[in-house]
Amino acid sequence: MKFTLDSQFKEDFEIVKSMKGIGDILGMTLVYETHDIQRFKTPGDYASYCRVVKCKKESAGKSYGYSGTKMGNPNLKWAFGEIAMLAKSDPVMKFFADELDQRHGKRKGRSIFIHKICRAIYFMLLRKKPFDPIDFFGREKYERLTKKVH
Repeated sequence: MKFTLDSQFKEDFEIVKSMKGIGDILGMTLVYETHDIQRFKTPGDYASYCRVVKCKKESAGKSYGYSGTKMGNPNLKWAFGEIAMLAKSDPVMKFFADELDQRHGKRKGRSIFIHKICRAIYFMLLRKKPFDPIDFFGREKYERLTKKVH
């Protein structure tokens, strides 16, 4: 099966596909739903648009809980959930996700893992660089994780 992309998205498509777990469908979903990464000033803005973080409701320094669960892009929320599951096919990513689950609990650990993937995609698209595990984990953590996995 052959997929076609607009020429303006080919480079971004190849960049996002460099991450483990992202294939043609998820890659096209990320690229087309994100469109232009430059419209997001910070990775937090992008994560909020992708619905991977909760929106806090506050006024005058007082917190009133969370709201806006339907704000953002539901297709990106779905895509990042799928990517988080498929990324665990890499042993280092799986070990990292399992560590988060043990430390924070299963639901919170999964949320942290998805948020980390979302931030990585943001920087990959912004810098036009493919996935690098050392950028994702940090050199020391990556070396520690690879030693534990092997």
